[in-house]
Amino acid sequence: MKINYRILGLILAVVGFSSCKDFLDLAPISQIGDNEFYSNTEEVEAGVIAIYDGLQQGVLREFALTEMRSDNTRTKSSEGEWAQFETLDVQATNGVVANYWSTWYNVIFRANTVLQHLDAVDDATLKAQFEGEAKFARALAHFKLVRLFGDIPLVDRVVYIEDEEYYSRKPSDQVYAFIIQDLEDAISKLPTRSGIAEGRATKGAAQSLLAKVHLTLGNYSEARTLLEAVMNSGDYALVPNYRDVFYDELNEEIIFAIQYIEDNAEESQDFSLEFTALGRASGLNYITDN
Repeated sequence: MKINYRILGLILAVVGFSSCKDFLDLAPISQIGDNEFYSNTEEVEAGVIAIYDGLQQGVLREFALTEMRSDNTRTKSSEGEWAQFETLDVQATNGVVANYWSTWYNVIFRANTVLQHLDAVDDATLKAQFEGEAKFARALAHFKLVRLFGDIPLVDRVVYIEDEEYYSRKPSDQVYAFIIQDLEDAISKLPTRSGIAEGRATKGAAQSLLAKVHLTLGNYSEARTLLEAVMNSGDYALVPNYRDVFYDELNEEIIFAIQYIEDNAEESQDFSLEFTALGRASGLNYITDN
């Protein structure tokens, strides 16, 4: 009899553990799973808008990795991570570099997420536009990274933890070939400036970025052809006064510009602050007279 009780107890324990496991194995109610979203055109477009949100952070501290290493700027003090760029002694633990790296790969992730769910878009024109916008951003992110770091991981789809083959760096020439293909696809799918909301990627933006890629690689003939197409498109023109480029947002001289919401601390950039007395006092950036 005792044996029967023990067997019954063991069965109840196993059933109880299984039920408990099923009860605990729930999707987090505070998050939207990847397979639960992107089920229609509106949700996919929300993913496209999220790409532009990611771009805001990508360029926020880019001057630290570029201009801070030149003789155009200097830090107010010789301490901290910012000073490492000025002294050309950047440590592997530098947080500014780590943030820049992860931010651009986050943009790539967002772009790949959109590309993965394009089948949810019924309208063929919008589907092509979203694909063009995602590939433009993915190319831009890879271009930013390969120019600074050389060989980098090439991420052409949504990557999960178990996808270890994506952890290794790919030769820069392979990365550039991928960037060129993405931009050529974007050019064929993106509308011109008049056919899309201001602030979003256009055919002219993709042509201009591809021209910059070719200039980086020394392909001057290809770059010239692309830039002449942009100049002759009629969508862009030089403003009469150079200062108006900065005072009139999205003017006819602007081909592509990352947008921010004014007076929103969570969605803004403070680069212009660095040119003021207050910005200089912060110690981040000190403009020289060179």
